[in-house]
Amino acid sequence: MTTELPEMAIDPAAAGFDGDVLAPVPVTHAARRVLAFCTEPRSGWVTYHLAACSTRTTGMFDQVTTWSLLYANALAGRVDIEDVAGFSRERRRNFAARVAAVPEDSDLHTMDDDDVAAVANLCHFGYHGV
Repeated sequence: MTTELPEMAIDPAAAGFDGDVLAPVPVTHAARRVLAFCTEPRSGWVTYHLAACSTRTTGMFDQVTTWSLLYANALAGRVDIEDVAGFSRERRRNFAARVAAVPEDSDLHTMDDDDVAAVANLCHFGYHGV
């Protein structure tokens, strides 16, 4: 494994927005920030990462149910009772289709444009906390 990173910039989420937005961040700076976040015990990353690994390995993510929103809430979501009540069969099918469209064994940085679009579509599912 190499620790060398290309000297390019990552555009922040605010890229493309009008007004006073953040400038692009060099990859080395972004990598340092991620490392700092993931190694700081109070960041919550380890807690949520372990919960996600456990949920995945026990098969809890193999089915989409109303309880899936509560799993998301345990993984640092902000799901409220209205979200759970509104997670109808139709919305669950829509969510499951969006999940299924994302390739299982691909890293985000190696995905093609269609795969990245599938990830973005999943992220825009429609619950503010998920």
